[in-house]
Amino acid sequence: MRLLLSLLILLSSSFILHSQDSPIPSAPLIEQPAPRQPDLTDIAEEGIAEASTTTPTIEASYGYLSYNDVLQAHPDYPAAQAQIAALRTACQDEIKHNQEAFSKAYYEYIEGQQTFDPYILLKRQKELEQQLNNNEAFKTQALALLAEKEDALLAPIHQQLTDIINRIGLERNYLFIINTDNQAYLFLNGAIGTDITADVLMKIKN
Repeated sequence: MRLLLSLLILLSSSFILHSQDSPIPSAPLIEQPAPRQPDLTDIAEEGIAEASTTTPTIEASYGYLSYNDVLQAHPDYPAAQAQIAALRTACQDEIKHNQEAFSKAYYEYIEGQQTFDPYILLKRQKELEQQLNNNEAFKTQALALLAEKEDALLAPIHQQLTDIINRIGLERNYLFIINTDNQAYLFLNGAIGTDITADVLMKIKN
């Protein structure tokens, strides 16, 4: 009996010593992948996606017209042109009168060169030079007067057309409105362009 008890105590001590020398292995650690850092491409794509959801899309379109056509169709244009034409005719008549008077005086000067006293001849020569200068000065003044008169008569018409064209452009959200008179463009896309001539004429009448 004592022998059996001793064996049990010996086995128990051996088991305890073995347990202390051989610890229970722990579960292996699973390595977690490092978080991915966003690059510039990701940031740009996110920015574009955000902008596309917040910024409204604006449809590109434009208008075009012949400015000369709407100008000449303006109801006040014929009256303005009539006044300009009358002033132009009066100036041309006066220029013609001055030229004829100079031609007559010059002819008399040539005819009298052989008979005029030198003093008279010199006087006539100076008169011709003064007359010629006066004619040239009047012609210059007449052209300036015509331009000034034309600007004054057409200014209200131009202002009204400008206001109407600007109003149409803003109402329809056009990028621009082209004047086709001088054909400064090489191509017009009719799919996104609109001829606004009729619209301008309608607003003029209203």
